[in-house]
Amino acid sequence: MRCVFVRLANIGVLLFSLGTQILTCADKCKACGYNHELYPCWESRVGQEMYKLMIFDFIIIFAETVFVHFPRKLLVTYCSWKVIKWCGLQEFAIPENVLEIVYGQTICWIGAFYSPLLPAIATIKYFIVFYIKKISLMHTCRPSSRPFRASSSNFFFLVVLLIGLVLAFIPLGLSMTHINSSKACGPFINFNRIWDVVPHTIDGFPVALRKVLYGIASEAFAVPFFMVTCLIMFYFIALAGAHKRVIVQLREQLIMESRDKLFLIRKLTEAQTHS
Repeated sequence: MRCVFVRLANIGVLLFSLGTQILTCADKCKACGYNHELYPCWESRVGQEMYKLMIFDFIIIFAETVFVHFPRKLLVTYCSWKVIKWCGLQEFAIPENVLEIVYGQTICWIGAFYSPLLPAIATIKYFIVFYIKKISLMHTCRPSSRPFRASSSNFFFLVVLLIGLVLAFIPLGLSMTHINSSKACGPFINFNRIWDVVPHTIDGFPVALRKVLYGIASEAFAVPFFMVTCLIMFYFIALAGAHKRVIVQLREQLIMESRDKLFLIRKLTEAQTHS
């Protein structure tokens, strides 16, 4: 779990530093609400940074496979030094590889709004990475020495993915609602903030549809919806707990039946011996 926070903290630190530089402005920049001298189009700059992270992550994965794993395979195969034999092949660590995917997915989530082509780039990247990892696994790696249970591993990976989603959602929401949009470029030049385009677009809808959308956004709909969602969530949590208790009972029943069978076999053997 520490590796997860260290890896995702890199993105958090980058976003925090970018946000600080964008919002830090002199007296003549206060009219715009952001540092237009350093970042005249700050949305494009954020998209560029996410694009750099995506490409750099691909270069690291490719370079590590080609320049580390393959030479290590050759050394272990053809070199007789005891130190190299003791190191052995690279172990294919499932958590680290899943963390790489979550890291790239988080970058894609953050940058998709500022760089619309980033999801397509991420798709091509992971299509290539899949075959790189497959070749590396089949030819240069050994299986993991630590077994992973499917249930616990899936829960861990979902939690990591949820952390990445939260890390992507919070700065995106803050930038849309609290930072003034760029006045030099972009589709939001005529709006004070990016979120202002949403009510402006809704005002152009028909009256009936507008009332429905405003009703969904009101507290009268949000509070009951939240309560129903909580009830459904608690129901599934209780259902999962009941299923877990049934599984424990069935496991204990199987153990008792195996003991009864052993007892009957022992008695049958003793009866055959005495007869």
